[in-house]
Amino acid sequence: MARHDPVLTSPFKPLIESLVRSKRSLGFSYDSTLYELGRFDRFCAARGVSEPVLDRDLVAAWSEPMGTEGRVGRSGRVSAVRQLALHMLSLGLDAYVPHGYCGRGRTVPYIPTDAEVIALLAVADAYAEAGAPASCRWCSWMWLEWPVAFRLMWCCGLRISECANLRAKDVSADGTTLTIRHSKGDKDRLVYMAPDVAEMMGAYLGDVALELGRESEWAFPGAKPGCHVHKSLFCKKFGLFWDQTPAAKMSSKRPTPHSLRHAFVVRRINAWAEQGVDVESMLPFLSGYLGHAGPSETYYYYHQTIDAIRLVRDVDRVCLRVIPGVVDDG
Repeated sequence: MARHDPVLTSPFKPLIESLVRSKRSLGFSYDSTLYELGRFDRFCAARGVSEPVLDRDLVAAWSEPMGTEGRVGRSGRVSAVRQLALHMLSLGLDAYVPHGYCGRGRTVPYIPTDAEVIALLAVADAYAEAGAPASCRWCSWMWLEWPVAFRLMWCCGLRISECANLRAKDVSADGTTLTIRHSKGDKDRLVYMAPDVAEMMGAYLGDVALELGRESEWAFPGAKPGCHVHKSLFCKKFGLFWDQTPAAKMSSKRPTPHSLRHAFVVRRINAWAEQGVDVESMLPFLSGYLGHAGPSETYYYYHQTIDAIRLVRDVDRVCLRVIPGVVDDG
């Protein structure tokens, strides 16, 4: 187990460690699932579980909704225990496998407009400029992180975990690229930055080093020494900033930090279409840049947005000849 992994105390500790070793030996970081298994371990310890028996009653208790938890969060928790159950079965142990657990599904994403993102970044900038209060001077660098992190996600299309797990050394010496390691599907890739984004990152890393009094291992260090900011805090801060924007009062749907990645894809495809670039031929390159398995996964981000309808109307002239407009004869 790595030094930043959760401390396990329940009877399931050896089984969880065995599962993690197995997954990491195959090249998977397994950090997100281990985080959920750490929560399950604490849950078992709090319930006084004395034997590593994963029965139906224990799984049912763990699967109950917790507080204001959403469907995706609940699904992640139950999915982690499902993997533990399958691992136990592979070892010849009895375990109840949750089958009908809360599915994630695919919902229509909220794609913030450029104006909405700019308004959110203005709130994040004001937060950073206000600085840490006296009671939080010991982690003052964290006030600098949010305007940079959200700009990086918006300008480079990063996933939340990719931004959270970014190491300072993965920003190239010349400041032009980011190395994204062990991302979805355990893939590494290079992400190129525009000159102004590269300049922002260079200045930011220097400012963080000054606040910390040393160079940081992580691009976005957390409050605890040697740890990066957890992606759940990205969601919390994003929601805090979003609620202070004009758009928050006008929309019933709430975006997440991942919406910045969606916005990046839509903005990029829109620009190509408006410039007359063959989007179909460029899509494989965009797919590789985003770390997608293929172009179809990339196009999913785009086809559900209202901008797609506008561009089809503006760019596609064939349909005007096939389906003529209705003439009002009065």
